Amino acid sequence: ASLAQEPLLAKFREFKTLMRKVRKCAGRGEVEAARRKHGRYESYSLHRIIKERYPRFGDALHDADDALSTVCLFASLPAEGRVDAAVVARCAALEHKWNRWVLQTGALTKAFISVKGIYLEARVGSSERVAWLVPHRFAAPPPHKRDVDYRVMLTFLELYEILLKFILHKLYKDDAHELAADDYPRRGVFRGLVIAFSREAAYP
Repeated sequence: ASLAQEPLLAKFREFKTLMRKVRKCAGRGEVEAARRKHGRYESYSLHRIIKERYPRFGDALHDADDALSTVCLFASLPAEGRVDAAVVARCAALEHKWNRWVLQTGALTKAFISVKGIYLEARVGSSERVAWLVPHRFAAPPPHKRDVDYRVMLTFLELYEILLKFILHKLYKDDAHELAADDYPRRGVFRGLVIAFSREAAYP
């Protein structure tokens, strides 16, 4: 019953109805009418959903792993083709802002290089640990849409972007004195870390 009364669902139904009218106008060759109808759509906000799902900051950090990994994945994609350039730019900006906080506060605790990419772990607060994956920056093209459902991934990304913005707002507010500098620290990023090398697979 609570899901049926979700205001966001009403917004989606309105958008579906509006797009049906836009396609009819476009099919009749009424381009200007289609543009006017499309311009009437009001954007929706996920802020309330985030606040209800994550009432405490610690709850948000529990899902930060997937959010960061997804954002870093889209930030590594080429800004053309299957993913809009604006999406890639937004993800790259979020990744940059997160990396700056990690480096400026000395929160990095672990790093591991694998075939998939670089696994990183940072300490948030006194006890929370956040681990995420940064893909290798290869020149290979992204997977074809037959192999990956980009629409589903973009739906998750839409939620994760808002979640990360809330997390970063809280972190930057709490650590404002350490983030006063404009640039990354030039040294001391890996101070205190233990670096180990190991093969992922055993070869005969």
